[in-house]
Amino acid sequence: MLRTERLDIRPLQRSDLDGLHRMYGDEETMRYSGGSGGARTRAQTSAGLDRMIGHQDEYGFGMYALVDRDSGEMVGECGLVHVELKLPEVELAYYVVRDHWGRGYATEAARACLDHGFADLALDRIIAIAWPENVASHRVMEKAGMTYEDTGTYYGRAMVRYAAELPWPPDGDGGPGG
Repeated sequence: MLRTERLDIRPLQRSDLDGLHRMYGDEETMRYSGGSGGARTRAQTSAGLDRMIGHQDEYGFGMYALVDRDSGEMVGECGLVHVELKLPEVELAYYVVRDHWGRGYATEAARACLDHGFADLALDRIIAIAWPENVASHRVMEKAGMTYEDTGTYYGRAMVRYAAELPWPPDGDGGPGG
């Protein structure tokens, strides 16, 4: 488990289905998700959870539940996965429950996951992608210490790509996460 100032960040479990569906079932939260965007059904959320747990089991990393330490509530997810669940690129991804937007959870979790990817998983490069119009996500990537690279095709559509690479952290003072 990873810990930040406010969050416990732990691997997803089957018991996280309700918390995950609070995000995946919300049209606005999923507006810029993947190639097509849009809310998912509970069955789609459940199948996605199974895929994410399978990724964790196979590769030793994946998406993690973001649990607010004070309330015990799942407020989002963040983690590292293979882009489009295929090798070799590793992507930082994150979602936050809509009623917790604007509190800095995504940036806090993104920094912790980047630190984990470089320090514990020995990755040398991590990317993050977003729809060009998803400016809030671009800001999270920048605040987490990632640098804009270019636009590429991911999940069947044009996406902006940010990256972080070794040496990490970029500022040399203990990382963007502290």
